[in-house]
Amino acid sequence: MVSEYEAKIPPSLLDAFGRSEPPVLLLGSGLGQEADPKISTSQGLVREACKTLSLSPDGENLSELLQYLKNHFSRSDEDLSDWLKRALLHGRARPTMTHRLLLELPTRELLTTNYDTLIQDAATSIPGFTLHVLDDPKTWPVTPPSPTGKEAYLGCLHGGFGARWLVATTDDYIEHYRRVGKRWMKLLGELFGSRVVIFIGYSLRDFTTWTSYISARLRKGRAVHGHFMVAPNASDHVINYWQWYGVGYVALTAREFVIALHRKLGTFYRDPMTAAAVVGAASRIDLISAENAINEKMRDIDVDDFFLAAEYLVNEACSS
Repeated sequence: MVSEYEAKIPPSLLDAFGRSEPPVLLLGSGLGQEADPKISTSQGLVREACKTLSLSPDGENLSELLQYLKNHFSRSDEDLSDWLKRALLHGRARPTMTHRLLLELPTRELLTTNYDTLIQDAATSIPGFTLHVLDDPKTWPVTPPSPTGKEAYLGCLHGGFGARWLVATTDDYIEHYRRVGKRWMKLLGELFGSRVVIFIGYSLRDFTTWTSYISARLRKGRAVHGHFMVAPNASDHVINYWQWYGVGYVALTAREFVIALHRKLGTFYRDPMTAAAVVGAASRIDLISAENAINEKMRDIDVDDFFLAAEYLVNEACSS
């Protein structure tokens, strides 16, 4: 039931969207599970790299394995990028309504460590929407953009397929830290210290983000804002671990989270296209199919209320 999703969203998370400076979204590889078809998480890339290198996993992290691959490819950046594009279905995977709904939340600041272009692709499907994609924080907005405007910012912490560089290997991390990494870490530290950050499909364990988070925590102590991590199937150990560091755990998938959040925030009822996108996410269909389904439901239950028919469909889809 969709009400079960909604019950897992803390009131303090909802309250954060009512502030003059709304939350910042930080998106990780787990969001790739919402693509069509699904793309690998960082753990999946570890398995793929080990398979390519004929290795058994032996505690190496992803950046080390990708360094092995780059060395294997005679230190060719192009060959490594091509391997990553194949592994992440670049050019084949498409965004779903989950990606669109992230952009339609009342916040216009997003950060990602992902290499794919799913968020950028989703933005192009929203009429009049402009997404500024940054691989350097120099032009990050000084004040948050209007949370209901048609202009948003996406900071690509590790570059990406559409960026000037790709931060993948241990060599890349070292060079990135020298070049722009310090600027990203400064920005992250400021955001962690003064804003609410919602981590979606993201473990918070890479060098840049974790170091920035702990630095902000040491500077501000318990005064640092409470943040939130959205991910399913956590043990009590994981939940308690993150709570100790000021991060509340929301045990939902990204899809379940955006469905519930749009309903709880009331944005579901303000725009027919947002309501249709929620139906699309719940039913795992595209926007046009969702609109058609809503119109058919209106005829079936003999009502003229688009939102009521959409609500029926969301409840049906989340109950099946």
